[in-house]
Amino acid sequence: MIWIKFLKKCAIIAEAELEEETGLKIVRKKLIFYGKKENFCWRIGGNRHFWSIYKVFKFSGELNPSPDETKQAGWYGHDQLLMLARRTKDYLAGKTGDEEWEKSPGLEPVWYELLQELDIIWPSTIDNKRPEG
Repeated sequence: MIWIKFLKKCAIIAEAELEEETGLKIVRKKLIFYGKKENFCWRIGGNRHFWSIYKVFKFSGELNPSPDETKQAGWYGHDQLLMLARRTKDYLAGKTGDEEWEKSPGLEPVWYELLQELDIIWPSTIDNKRPEG
């Protein structure tokens, strides 16, 4: 019962954050990931976040990204997502320098990892190959 209450609080917080950062309100959603990921955090000594990721089936409002809270908030098609993933892969492999990355970033590395774990992008498609199977 405590776990269910905790997840409900996470959902409420996620909905509030989405609305604050993008102007969108969630109408219907499903939790697809909850877990800890090691990544940079602005908190003192922060090196991790606990992530709650939802698949949103219905929302209301217009996309109005907060410039203080978001970097590249927008609507992206699958091909655009793969292009951003390729940039991130190159950056993580040292093929793209910091200056070039700042001018034209890809996905945040933690999102690059999460989207692969969630089977939204696959290494084979990032490399312009068809997925096996």
